[in-house]
Amino acid sequence: MTTLFLHVLGAFTCLVILNRLFNSDIPLEHLLLLSLTATLPDIIDKTLTGTRFPFHSLLVSGMLLLLLNLIVKYYINSRPTLSSKSPKILNYLLLASFAFMTHPILDLEGLVPLFYPIDLRGYQLDFQISIIQSIPPRISNFSLGVIVKPFDYSLTYDHEGDLFVLFDVLLAFLLSLTIIFKGLFKIINQIFTPKKE
Repeated sequence: MTTLFLHVLGAFTCLVILNRLFNSDIPLEHLLLLSLTATLPDIIDKTLTGTRFPFHSLLVSGMLLLLLNLIVKYYINSRPTLSSKSPKILNYLLLASFAFMTHPILDLEGLVPLFYPIDLRGYQLDFQISIIQSIPPRISNFSLGVIVKPFDYSLTYDHEGDLFVLFDVLLAFLLSLTIIFKGLFKIINQIFTPKKE
């Protein structure tokens, strides 16, 4: 299964694309923090059931996130002072919800109960590609399909491999350095830039 770092990276990539498509001005640091919600399905499911359900289901997660978004929207709209102070709260919540929903999709390299509890079967992408070694390399065979078979609800996380690997930790550290340096340069710039009177 996909490791937690790859879930965050995949969600972050999707959020950056959405941010550009909708001309939002949400900073990259905020998008990175929002993409951390992509780890929640593994954390919640491992805590609740020890297996890859119910929050790997698009139906369960989608309904709960829709309900959460509607409750927060109603709460903010009923308090005009709150919506005027933080007009982007709903945008942030929507992006965090989208990041959460990328998790089951990225796990499709293994078997995932996408439509639990309506459909108890598991779904998995069947991706095959053959590349001929030549200059330039050529693709000779490409296929993409979906495998549908019974899902083993007794399969625990212990049987599926690690959620963290050393490579993920190193990549996360290297990527976070750029954000740390960007923040430091911003602070230094604010300190040494003369204030306008």
